[in-house]
Order: sequence, then structure tokens, then C-alpha cells
Amino acid sequence: MKITVGLCLFVLVCSTGVFAQSVVGSGAVTGIVRDQYGDGLPETKVVLSNAALGINRTITTTDDGVFDVPMLPPNGEYKLQATRTGFANWESNKFDVSIGQTVYFQIDMKAEEPATQVEAGRALMPVDNNRTGVSTLVTRTQLESLPFASRRLDSPVLLAPAVTVDPTTKALVFRGVPLPNAFLADGILTTNQYDPGRPGLANQLAPDAVSEMQVAVSGQPAEFDHSAGGIVNAATRTGGNGFHGDAYGYYGSSSWSAVDRFALGQKLFDKQTEGGASVGGPIMHDKLFFFLNADVLTGSFHDLNRITSPLITDNGSTIPTANCKSTVVACTAAINLILPQMNVAAALSQRFTSGVARVDYRRSDRNTFSAEGNAMNSRLPIQANINAVAPNGGLLGLNNSTEDTRFGKGSWLHTFFNGGINELRGGYVNDRFTDPMSTANLSTGALGLQVAGATVGAARPDAGSLEERRYQVIDTFNWTSYSHSLKMGFEYVENRDSINDLPNPFGSYTYPSITGLATDIVGNNQRNYTYYNQSLGISARSFRLKEKHAFAQDTWKVARYLTVTGGLNWEKTTIPQPVNISPTYYQTGTIASRNLNFAPRISAALQPNDRTVLRIGFGWFYSPYQGALIDALLLGNGVDQTSISASPFMTNAPVFPKSVASITAVPAGQQNIYYGASKFRNPFTQQANVALERRLTRDTALTINLMNSRGYKLYTASDLNLNGATITETYTIDNAAGAAVNTFNTLVWTNRADTNHQHVYQIENGGSSWYNGVAVQLRKQMGRDLSVQLSYTYSHSIDDVGGTPILPGVPSNMLPGDYISDKGNSAADQRHRGVLNWVWTPTILKSDNPAARILVNGWQFSGIATIASPQSVNPIVILSGQQFTGITLAYLNSLNGSGGWNRVPFDAVNAIRLSNQYNVNARFGKIFSFTEHVRASFAFEVYNALNNQYTTGANNIAFVATAGVLKPVANVGVANASAAYPYGSTARRAQISVRLEF
Repeated sequence: MKITVGLCLFVLVCSTGVFAQSVVGSGAVTGIVRDQYGDGLPETKVVLSNAALGINRTITTTDDGVFDVPMLPPNGEYKLQATRTGFANWESNKFDVSIGQTVYFQIDMKAEEPATQVEAGRALMPVDNNRTGVSTLVTRTQLESLPFASRRLDSPVLLAPAVTVDPTTKALVFRGVPLPNAFLADGILTTNQYDPGRPGLANQLAPDAVSEMQVAVSGQPAEFDHSAGGIVNAATRTGGNGFHGDAYGYYGSSSWSAVDRFALGQKLFDKQTEGGASVGGPIMHDKLFFFLNADVLTGSFHDLNRITSPLITDNGSTIPTANCKSTVVACTAAINLILPQMNVAAALSQRFTSGVARVDYRRSDRNTFSAEGNAMNSRLPIQANINAVAPNGGLLGLNNSTEDTRFGKGSWLHTFFNGGINELRGGYVNDRFTDPMSTANLSTGALGLQVAGATVGAARPDAGSLEERRYQVIDTFNWTSYSHSLKMGFEYVENRDSINDLPNPFGSYTYPSITGLATDIVGNNQRNYTYYNQSLGISARSFRLKEKHAFAQDTWKVARYLTVTGGLNWEKTTIPQPVNISPTYYQTGTIASRNLNFAPRISAALQPNDRTVLRIGFGWFYSPYQGALIDALLLGNGVDQTSISASPFMTNAPVFPKSVASITAVPAGQQNIYYGASKFRNPFTQQANVALERRLTRDTALTINLMNSRGYKLYTASDLNLNGATITETYTIDNAAGAAVNTFNTLVWTNRADTNHQHVYQIENGGSSWYNGVAVQLRKQMGRDLSVQLSYTYSHSIDDVGGTPILPGVPSNMLPGDYISDKGNSAADQRHRGVLNWVWTPTILKSDNPAARILVNGWQFSGIATIASPQSVNPIVILSGQQFTGITLAYLNSLNGSGGWNRVPFDAVNAIRLSNQYNVNARFGKIFSFTEHVRASFAFEVYNALNNQYTTGANNIAFVATAGVLKPVANVGVANASAAYPYGSTARRAQISVRLEF
């Protein structure tokens, strides 16, 4: 607390930071006008214009000669003019303003000869003395010309440094730890806050509807919030004074694809088509503009349901009878249940339909209004898009999940007075998910069934739906005075979540082996499973989360070579409180929400010359409350909806395949309770960055970034229903030949404090994460002929929250209350990752004759090459029954009986390394220019051209514990899954494309 208050006071007193940062969703132009002696010139008239967009803003420099023009839409047609009595007029060449970028000008006014001086030297690539943190710009040229396999906006995010993909969930991960990320469309948050970890960060916009994207990896200014992970800041395209548009189409066929690595010789990709068109232009010249985009993507493919667990099968195709130690009749019944689910292919399809409409009204130089809307409908089997080949089940009978998104935004930009500009934004987002029940027609019906790490029951045993409606109002004010640029703002967000979901309503059995399943199938009142889970009660409910954010930031141009910025962000979330309270646990009646979420941010930029800049920065970033976790805590009292767990030795424990009939019939001792700690709060990260940027040549700049990110107060859970462990037991560790080679001693938990309940979890903030990285960014821009970007990251990510989830975003741990014992490499840790992308359109002959235009010039070569080191998975141990004579372990899923994470305790966290990643997407095309404004292009794109299907999964069952003996499992670490579509085509495939532009 003292540290927080001290940092906040320090920031407010210093009033420092990065000069004239652009507003979220836009760019900015800033600078200083000086006389021949180097002193700032006040009362200088500065006019920023853009004839294409109808922009014409006039401002007057401050007493220190400073000017600032924020809130500019990204475009490459800006010009700047400066006039003052007694001095020659000054004007610039045309220049670009990009999203998240602040373009800085140092204007030296001269005597009145010549009458007008034109800026010189803008052809040089400038160093960026206004950026904070680590970020990457993705331009419209890259969005249109680079070969992205998914044709969604998630793929371009991977061009940035310090971004990886979680090997299990396929969600984007920034800085190694899977904290929620945020996607902003024109300054409005569009990310689903109920389930932010769901794959697909930005499905609602097609790439052709986006002008530019800024991928903010670390250390952003005070205006950015809603995420302790990463932020993707996108600007939609706009209209202008000239009509422009394009129509495009893509087609990919199975005949151009390769065989998938684990698909038993099959090609899983069938075909994919995409078509769309965009048009924009004036409704009233210089006043009213429009832009429209429509896009439809359809595809068909297969998935393959496999079972490769070495405890069930030895080759992935048959089940040896030797793996089942029950009777012949029982083993036959179990084998006949599992065998029909092995190596089963199913035909699936997907469809994305999206549209964007935008209108901009520039009523005057002082007032600009804009309105836009977006609609997206998708039909997609989510699980099949995570694993096209499931190594251990979970794909049978999947139906298309649906997502319908509606987005609307209105804004008003008003200039109050010279140097004082205000933008008011309002946004509405409606996001609806529907996940249907699987229809595999298994003999077990809708019953969930896990055997030896494989899903052999219903993949999706319940139907669920979610609708999230978000109302957002943001007001941002900019004021430039003397050498300071002050920015302040306030934001109000209201999330309304309506859920209709009852997870696992028919019950789920987990067995350690096929032997246990076989015995229970034919047995009478036999219970040889590890544990049983089920949810009961109501399914429909709703709640609201109300968020308030306020920020202030001052940018001080201390000297022409030094810029300093200080900012402070405050946020508060109002959380609904439970209506009902558990009669036993009064803590279930309250969910705490912290009031003092202050996030100070400070940075500085030192530019000793026009070729070099040194940037440093530090800031705090809070993670928003995840709606799914709040939902679980609202239901944690077990009154309206309850989750139950049963161990096989409990009185009235279910017998396979039976389930509990209703919430009123739950046997004593099986109900779980969840509640938040009295100091329950948001997780947050502290991020520090040091960057050295150097212009190497006229068109090449190199940036070296040092990054440090510490995660604090990450969610954890403590089972308060476990009595303290007082018994120590010893496991014998065998080798592959069955000989004892070592032992392992551990405390064991044997009983519960409250026998009327099962788990009583208190959700706490005991977790931490550590990230250190070096990111190298190289950018080269040779006019319109060649653009090259390279990002390389060397990093190490560590955390102590890698356990299997208890609730959404809340991991289990191996030792109750001892989180540091689980400290190890993060699942998404990737030591080396390099991404090179290029677009080359060479001008071979400098001639405009038809032969040159048609045959020689106009060829385009582009590509994305990714080289990365392996990620990892965690080795686990499976218990088969009680382990020691005379004691009863409280739970049978972990060696110590605590019911926590079943990782191998004497091995490192995430010790099983996968494989190196090598991937090349290449594009070869031809551009035909018919007139100055009309052209057509044709291209052939190849994804995963090297057909390197790198490993994203491996057999991680390392040991089976039986009667106190740990027996090693064969083939541990052997690969069983490769990269899944859409982030990297699981096998090489290709498509053709055509585009007509005017």
C-alpha cells in the first residue's frame, strides 16, 4: 500500500511522460517551432491538412513554441504548414500518420527568404522518440499482401515480438503468461470479458475492413487499460474525397494440400473460399464520407478422433487385452466401448460472415462526428479448430458453435480552444455464443467419461449459451500549454452477462485405467473410478459488472533532446453480490472488490542525435475481473446451482453409469463450495522496458528492447476443507524393467474438516509470474518497392500457476497453500522466437510501355518466416486406487491425497519439451495496372511451405501409481499432436487469390 501511494504521488509531482501520445485508435502529430537561435516561437500558426480525408486543423503554438494535433485517423496524405509574421512560410512534404504513432516535427523558421521553405530530409526513416513500451505496427499493405492462413486478425498479431500461442488452448499469449488480452476497434473494447481466453481474439473484423493495427506488447501509456496481457489496437478504414474500393476472392483446395502428420495418411483440409468487397468515398465533398465492407469466409475440413494413451493402446489402432487386468467378459465390454471411438473421422464446416459500415462527418474545423457499425456471424466447431487431430478424444459428435457479434460506435471530436481538444466516444457490443451438445450417439449417452487421460464419453455433454452486452462511454481531453501536453479522460463500462449453462449435467466419471472401467461395467455396485463430477440446479442466470476508469497524463518536453511522461490510471469494478448464502459458509455472501487500483506509469525518451533514441518506461497494469470467475463465485454457495465431487470410497458415491437425479438428492459430503477471500482483488503486472533505437541507414532502423514483467496477485485456490497432513508415506520408484531405483517421500492428506462438504475452495491471489526478455526489431522501408520487418525475441517465462483449472482462470496446486512449490517454466514459455515478414514489388524497368507494365514490372513476392524453439507440457502421474495399507487418501487423483495438481512432484514443471518450429508462408503474385487508379492482382499463396508440422502435444503420462509403487509409462514424451489450423496450417496447403482495386 505504501509503495502504491508513494509511486502515485511521485508521478503526480513529476508530471512527466512520453510527449503527445496519440489517442487509442488514432495517431497524432506534434512538434516545436523554433527561431534561428533555437528558441521556441509562440503565436505561430500551424495548419495540418489532409486533402484526401477533408481534414484541416489550425492551431497556434504555445509560449514555448509547442504544438500538438491528436486524434488523427491513420492515413498517408498529411501535410503540415507553419506561418508567422517576420519569418518565411514553412511546409512539409506528404507524410504518414499511423495508429498509435506520434509524428514529431522540429520546425526551424528562417528569415523571409525564400518566401516558402519546403521540409527536407523526410525521406530518411526517423527514429521514434515518442513511443512507449514495445509495440509493432501492422500496416494495410501487410494486411493485404502477406499470406495469412486464417484470414482473421489473430494471425497478424504474431508478427510482434514477445507473442506466442498457448500449445493447449491455442490462445494468444503475451510475455509468456496467459493473462486476458484486449482488442480495441477504433478505441472501443470489443473483447468478450466473460471468457477472454477463448480462441479468436478478433474474429468480428475481416482484415480488409482494417486500415492498420498496433500490437502493444508491453509498457503502454496511461490511457490503455482493460488488460494486464497484451492490447491490439485497430483502426477501421475510412472514406475520403476520392472514391476507392476493391473486390477480392480466395480459394484453396484439398488437392493442393499435404497429408496431416498424425492423421494416418489422410488430408484433413477440404477447401476454403473467401470473398468480399469494400467501397468508400464522399457523400459531400470535404464534409461527409462513407466506407463499407462485406466479407464471407466458408470452409470444410475433417477432424480425426484418436486415442493414443499408452495405458489403453500400444499403436493407436488396437487395444491389447494385456492392458486390461479384469475378467475376459469385463475387458471385452470395455474394449468394445472404446474401440469404435478410435481413428474416427468426421466432416465439419465453418463460416464467417462480417460487415462494416462507417460514416465520418467533418462539420467544421472544430467539430467532427463519426459513426460505425459492425456485424459478424460465425459457425465453427471450436474444439475441432483447436485440434484437427485429437490425440486422446474429445472430437466425436461436435456441432458448430455459433458466435454473433454486433458492434456500434459513435464519436464527437471538438476543439474548445487553441490546444484544447476533446473526444467523446460511445460504444455498444453484443456478443452471443452458443455451444451445442455433442451428438456422438455413444453407448454411454451424454455421460462424460475419461479413461487413462483419454475422453471416451461425450465430448460436449451439455449445451450452453452466453450473451454479453457492453455499454461503454469514454471522454478524453487534450490540452497543450508551454512545453507540456496534458491528457486526461474518464471511462464507464457496463458488462451485462446472461448465461444459460449447466456444465456436466449428466455426470462424468474419471478412471485411471481400462481395468477399472471394465470392472465397473460388469460389476455389481463396483466403484473403481478416481472421482466423479456433476453440476446440478438452475442453468439460466445473469449479472452486471460496472467498471470506472480515470487517467491523467502529462508529457513534458524538457529539452529538444529529452521528453518525459508521467501518468496515473485508476479503475474500480462494482461486482454484484450473491443473493443466497450457504448456511454453513457465510463467506459465500460477499465478493470483495478493491477500491485502490491505482496504476502509475512513467517513461522518458533521450535523443542525443537524429539517428539514436533511448527510451525507458515503467508501469502497472491491472487485469479485469473475468466474468466466468465472478459467475462461479456467485454460484459458489451451492444453493441455486452446485457442483458435486465424489470419491469411490464415499458413502452413497455413484455407481457407473448412474448420476445424481437432482440438486435436492445430492448425498451428504459431495457438494463443493467456492468463495472469494476477504481481500480478493485483480491480478496485476509491473512492466519495465528499456529500448535503444538506431537508424542504421536512410531506410533501416534497429530497435533493441529489454523487457521485464512481474505478475502479482494471480488467482489461486486453497482447499480449506483439508485437515493438516500429519502422516508421511514413501513411494517406491521403479524403472522400465520393474526394478526399484529410488523412493519419494511425501506428506499425505487423509481426511476433511467438514464431512458434509467435499472441497471448500477459497479463491485467493497467491500466484506470481516472472518474465525477462530481449526483443530485437528491424524495419526497412525502400519506398513502395520493399518493406521488411524482423522481430526476434529471447525470453524466459516462469510462473507458479500452471496447474489444472479448478475454476476459469484459477489453477490447482500440488501442495495445499504452497504455490511456490509449483514454480517453473510457463506452458507458453518459448526461449527463442523469430518472425521475418517482407513485401517486395520490384520496379525492374523504369518505363511505362505496355511490355514493361505487363511482363516485367508488377510482380510481387511476400512471405512470413517463423523460427522458434520448443514449448513444453507437464508430466503427470495417475493413481490407481488407494496406495498404502491402513490409511485412506482423501482424494485419489494426486500422490499426496490433496486432490490438487497431479504433476510428477520430483520432476520439473513442464519438463517435456515439444519440437522446434519452422514455418514459411509464401505469396507470389502479379499486379496489372490498367490506369493510375485501377489495377488487378493475382496471387498464389502457400502456407507451411516447408510442411514442417511441429509438435504441439505429447504423451505426458509419466507414471502410474499402484499400491505405493510408481511405475514408468512407456513412450512418455512421444509426440501425438501438431500445430492446428488456423494459426499455422497443420499441413502444407495453398490457395489462389484475385483482387480488383479502384
